[in-house]
Amino acid sequence: KRKENLKTLAALESEQMQTGNLRAAAVTRVAIAQEEADIERDAAIKKHGDLEVFQQTHTAKMKAINAKFNADIAAITEGETDASDKTSKEADKAAAEKEALEQKFLEQRIQAQEHQGMLNNDLTTAHQAKMDLLLEQQQEELDNAAEHNASITELTKAHEIERANLKAENAKEQIKMDEKVATTKKKIDLAMAKSAISILSSLGQNSKKVQVAMLAAEVGVGLAENSINTTVGMSRAFADLPYPVAQGVAGKIAILGKINAAAIIAAGAMKIHTATSGGGGGGG
Repeated sequence: KRKENLKTLAALESEQMQTGNLRAAAVTRVAIAQEEADIERDAAIKKHGDLEVFQQTHTAKMKAINAKFNADIAAITEGETDASDKTSKEADKAAAEKEALEQKFLEQRIQAQEHQGMLNNDLTTAHQAKMDLLLEQQQEELDNAAEHNASITELTKAHEIERANLKAENAKEQIKMDEKVATTKKKIDLAMAKSAISILSSLGQNSKKVQVAMLAAEVGVGLAENSINTTVGMSRAFADLPYPVAQGVAGKIAILGKINAAAIIAAGAMKIHTATSGGGGGGG
């Protein structure tokens, strides 16, 4: 039964080691050591089982000697007076033999008990040494598992940092792409406005309507350039600075862009007012 239990525990330990369950495998290994110690103890008891037979044999001999001794005493008591000395000597001899046999049996019994005690001590020492070794191995496995878990944690943190950096880089690239698209569109609008100014300029400087249209176009060009510069500045802030700082810087750039836009509009309005109120050629 114990050998079957030992095989079952060994298979369980192998399965736990394959699945990486180190803690359960260590506990199972302790159970295996206990089972092996019980098997060794049973073997030792079986090996020294003859001691009981020896004790039974000598007990039977002692009973026979006691019976003979009692019979001799009875014969001496019932015998004739002239044979009393001879019978007494025989009784003394039987008593001496009985005492010698008892002493020999006692010595052999003491030796057997001492041997059994030494065997028990050896088994206890061996079992304790195995338990100490298993506990040491268990602690080493737990330490290795802790180091492995720490390595996994560090690797996970490194991957998280790498993913965050990659996400930030992707965000920056997306901002740059959005910036290019917006800037390109505004540059197209700016080029169209400049073309309009060029066309209006070719129509003649003496027409007030042409002058007003040119001034309005110039205001549009100024607003477009200001919008491009503002957008580029805000995009650069988000691309190059950490988010909380970038948000503050971008907000300031946006406010400055609005102030510049207001100044451009005010200056354009002043020029248009001057053009319409001053002298000039007839309207077209």
